Amino acid sequence: MLLSAATADTNLAHNFFGDFSLVLVFAALASILCRPLRLPPLFGYLLAGVIIGPHTPIPVFADPERVHALSEFGVVLVMFCVGLEFTLGKFVRGLPTAGGVALVEVALMGWLGFVVARAFGMAGVEAAFVGACIAISSTMVVSRMFERDPPEDDLRELVLSTLVLQDVVAIVLLTLMGAVAAGAGLEASAIARTLAQLSLFLVSLVVAGLWVVPRVVAFVEAQSSAETRTVFALGLCFGLGLLAVELGYSGALGAFAAGVLVAESGLGHRYERQVQPVQHLFVAVFFVSVGMTFDPAAVAANPWFTLALCLAISVGQLLFVTIGGVLSGSGLRRSIMAGLALGQIGEFGFILAAVGTTGGVLPAWVLPCLVAAAVLTSLVSPFAFSRRRGAAGGLAQLVPARIRTALSLYESWIETLRERSPGRRTGVRKTVAVLVLDLVALAGIAVAEWALHPWLESFATEQLGLNTRWAALLHEGMVLLASLPFVVGAVRSTGRLARQLAELVLGQASSRGPDLSGASRRAFVVVVRLAVLTVGLVLMLSLTQALAVSRGGVILLAVVVLSMLPSLWRDCGDLDGHARAGADAVLELMRPHPHANFAMAGHPAASSPSNPAPSNPAVDALLGGLGHVEVVTLPADFPAEG
Repeated sequence: MLLSAATADTNLAHNFFGDFSLVLVFAALASILCRPLRLPPLFGYLLAGVIIGPHTPIPVFADPERVHALSEFGVVLVMFCVGLEFTLGKFVRGLPTAGGVALVEVALMGWLGFVVARAFGMAGVEAAFVGACIAISSTMVVSRMFERDPPEDDLRELVLSTLVLQDVVAIVLLTLMGAVAAGAGLEASAIARTLAQLSLFLVSLVVAGLWVVPRVVAFVEAQSSAETRTVFALGLCFGLGLLAVELGYSGALGAFAAGVLVAESGLGHRYERQVQPVQHLFVAVFFVSVGMTFDPAAVAANPWFTLALCLAISVGQLLFVTIGGVLSGSGLRRSIMAGLALGQIGEFGFILAAVGTTGGVLPAWVLPCLVAAAVLTSLVSPFAFSRRRGAAGGLAQLVPARIRTALSLYESWIETLRERSPGRRTGVRKTVAVLVLDLVALAGIAVAEWALHPWLESFATEQLGLNTRWAALLHEGMVLLASLPFVVGAVRSTGRLARQLAELVLGQASSRGPDLSGASRRAFVVVVRLAVLTVGLVLMLSLTQALAVSRGGVILLAVVVLSMLPSLWRDCGDLDGHARAGADAVLELMRPHPHANFAMAGHPAASSPSNPAPSNPAVDALLGGLGHVEVVTLPADFPAEG
């Protein structure tokens, strides 16, 4: 008996050793081959998994269950390193720009994935998993892409901040979808309870950890031992991961919290360098494990679903990131380039798909299709990003000239608004609070309708004696009536907010003489109103689509947004004419003095980068909200001189 047990233990250890060896050998070979071909390492790891997986007729085989068990370490370490890059201050700083991009992108990509899955006959829970899987981009692919082709600083900041906020959303999605896979389903009470428990757990852990962990990190740092730092970091990572598991959450959630606590000590980057070699090792194991689930037969049986996923990821990310970037004031070209950078499935997509498949709520054939889509998009995305400047220029030219002018000025207006003193925004905050309450009320109506739908349907058919069609019409009418006051309130609040922001950026309208900023002010108000209402529409659309409830509030908001498009077109045309007239006025003032001394406008005859000439108030007044003239000195041999 003892002999057989010892023999079994030896065989088990040998099998684990053999599987781990195969994973690392083939991952290393595939990664080495991908390097000269300029392919991302993720592609090589997935290919290695396909080779040693059970679905390909190659005489090399590793046990999927044991490799999957090893891959759990990769998930935990990825989440720990995400936390190390995430400080509360960085999160707050990224909200004004990347927050809008991440909000719009995740909501619309989740909605698009849901629609695609429903079009292929999937149930609501299955479609919700597919939407969550394709909503998050790949931090690993983007980071490797940026290593090979470094972008401009402002583009890098926008993309990386968006990825950090996406990862935060992914943490919430992972917890919610894990509860759904565990049997809670898409029930309002279960989701509300899960969110409340998650919030309590994270707040308690972070508050308690902020008192302890930074002090312990400082003590460990005083030891000046790289070995001690590495072991401490990994111990904290897996220790809090174990705590999360014992409380019914995933170990990845605890690891993320551990990373955040270490990052708050100010030494997150140092610990990240210590842990990265171990992380790279087990991340390779994780992606090999994902590649082992690739079943060519499943993909061949569902080619149109795989193609639909690829198109939804590539085109959807480009479109929705561009929309979010433009609305948040990042500019059209930069937003397009950010959309090209984020056009792939992220690590969290595989994690969520694995959770759904393990829980039995996602069909087994979906994961191979996701793997195929991930491989294809991870190849297309770097290729598209390497041609980002030409692509951004070409796509921007498709936008009408008057809209391009308005978006360019909108970007500068938002930047000016961010630089204004916070003390001047008290009225703005009150208006935003009222607007948020209106949108929350609309979301509450959707959730209430979701929870009460069976009772309302039963009451209409059994108590009122209505047939199914009339019961549905009555139901939609009730939702529309309940939503109408809050839609009207949201429209009024956005108008008030837009006028307040216009006053901050462009000043008050002149009561004496013509208002030279009138065209800029009208365009600013309509663009801000449209931007805010569009974000509200996006959130409502994703919420109602995921819950499969009446879309009365969405219909009303959509009608309002569409009704504003003619005003947008007219006011942007006026603004474009105003911009051209302002340029002509500046040229006329400069014409008597073509050699850049600008003496007629009151500027000194010469200036230098170290002593730039000031902006001229008289000329700036003529521009009326279009910015101001900056004087520069051109060298005598400059090609444009004269």
